Amino acid sequence: FFIKENLRAQSTLKNTCHLHPYHYAHQLAMKMSECIAVIDGTRPQIDQLTKTIWSVQRHLIPSLRPEESKSPCDDYDPIDRLIAKTLLEITARHPHMTQTALSGALREQLRMLKQLPQKIVEEKRTAILSTLVADAFSARLHPNLEREAALPFLRQQLEWTSRAYPHLDSEKKVRRLVGLYDLAHLLPKDLTEDQLDQILASLYGTEKRSDIPQELISFLSANKVLLEKQGRSEKTQSSKLKQLYFSAIKLPNLGEDEVKIATWHTLSQMEGLLEKLPYNAGKLLYAELYHQLIDHPAASFDYLVDKLHTYLDQLVFLEQQEDWQTIERKIHNWTMQGEMLLRWVRIDHDTYLYKLLSAKKDKIANTPLRDLIAEIAWECTRTYPNLASCLPDLEARLWMMLKHLWYTQLAPFSESTFDRFLKWHARRLKESYPDNSTDELLEKLEAACTGSLPLVPFDSREARTLLEE
Repeated sequence: FFIKENLRAQSTLKNTCHLHPYHYAHQLAMKMSECIAVIDGTRPQIDQLTKTIWSVQRHLIPSLRPEESKSPCDDYDPIDRLIAKTLLEITARHPHMTQTALSGALREQLRMLKQLPQKIVEEKRTAILSTLVADAFSARLHPNLEREAALPFLRQQLEWTSRAYPHLDSEKKVRRLVGLYDLAHLLPKDLTEDQLDQILASLYGTEKRSDIPQELISFLSANKVLLEKQGRSEKTQSSKLKQLYFSAIKLPNLGEDEVKIATWHTLSQMEGLLEKLPYNAGKLLYAELYHQLIDHPAASFDYLVDKLHTYLDQLVFLEQQEDWQTIERKIHNWTMQGEMLLRWVRIDHDTYLYKLLSAKKDKIANTPLRDLIAEIAWECTRTYPNLASCLPDLEARLWMMLKHLWYTQLAPFSESTFDRFLKWHARRLKESYPDNSTDELLEKLEAACTGSLPLVPFDSREARTLLEE
């Protein structure tokens, strides 16, 4: 209450004080600490109190550039960045959350993220992440007929490799098979059975023929080694190599990513790579995978796997944080700002979604927000059909990007972040409840403000003016 009432006059501070506005937060924190010390007998930490006040105060100052908003409070570490990222993802899906509910959801999410690296065996990390990418996208990246034609060959090769080298790790199996699949497309396609028999006889004999294409020799020799490791007779080897050749020349022309996805998907079915991955761990990894795919829908298989590796590496800071009270304080300061922190965070402008939204920003003023989101989501799924299965994540991401534009590029310099917050929610309420009276809308707007921003003073007269525009 004390903070809220002292911030009511915030809009005049810039004109009445030549010092950085952060100094007001520090002075207010010192006064509050003295009062609390007299009443409770314990003086709170001034730095933490200042951070809390400043986290709200900066959103109330009009004509404040991001570079002017920097203060000693803005010493952010990787955990702060993770909290801000997670908070924005939660509010994108649940925009009407109160600060208390948001704190609870964020706390629960961070606890799961803290445990996530422990749930994945380091030696199997790449295999698990690759399988997640493959399982998520295999059905959408392959035409059914082509996939069905390739799967028997892939499965047979994986079985032969596993029998020949029981301890070979999954990555090497896949790498070998991707190379072999490429080699299969270079094989001569017009060999008869008699010609192939002669080539195989040369392969097993002492006299080598010089007229055999090198690609064919490499392909047959690589598989000959696998069969020898299994203890097969030369007759059996020749028979199986002949069958393999005639199946290989009929393989569909899949790209490298498609082969990797089909191979990892098949290997997962054979070896149960995801069976020991806990449900919550898989859910968190899939969520991050969808975020990356939405931002970069044309990304390669390896790019998505690398991004998941980076994501897990970033969680090490959280895993090593033993002082949970420090995290609780960070959660408190970030959730007190809610979605308003979109004014200050940096978002990659090179992503597909951001470019698409920026190109349509002129439509934001006159198009109902939900209609605009639906229109852009439809355009995204039409251009990249693989986004259709993660439509809820796509729409949530669009809402977050749209709000970021609202708080940054579309915001007049003279308006504070809180001004933009009020205008956004006033517009949202008028679009959602067109039959409500101004008083009814005002009640809803006040509830939204006091629920999500409990330290921000609410001016009913200013809010009514916005609703009547």
